[in-house]
Amino acid sequence: MKKLFYSYSKEICGSHPITEDISNFYFEILKTEYGEEFLNFLAQIELQSHVQPLHEGQNEKFKSIILYLWFSSELVQDNEVSDFLDPNQKKFIKRQEYKTSSPVGYYSALIWPSIKAHPIGLTGGYFGHWKYIPEN
Repeated sequence: MKKLFYSYSKEICGSHPITEDISNFYFEILKTEYGEEFLNFLAQIELQSHVQPLHEGQNEKFKSIILYLWFSSELVQDNEVSDFLDPNQKKFIKRQEYKTSSPVGYYSALIWPSIKAHPIGLTGGYFGHWKYIPEN
């Protein structure tokens, strides 16, 4: 299923460079948050790819969630989906912060190369370097 998720991610992200290790990282996050629903979505994609190509309009929920995850490195959690996908939602929605034990997603978010910028807070130091007294 991880390979399928990677292939699907490459398809929907277009020409943006994505890596298999980040794809595996995001796969685990989505599997943890959405469980069987996410795995069923991937199984449906696999079945459809053998029968017919995917069409616009199919599986919009997960397509939107996956694109948002790749570009922002933020997970739309299950309890936020209806507000997130509502195009008429005009009010600001305070989303719950999804925390992982790794900054990998943040630094790999596709938003940075898209806007030709570096991740905010990237100083060239390794993650956690601010805990130590500067050497110079």
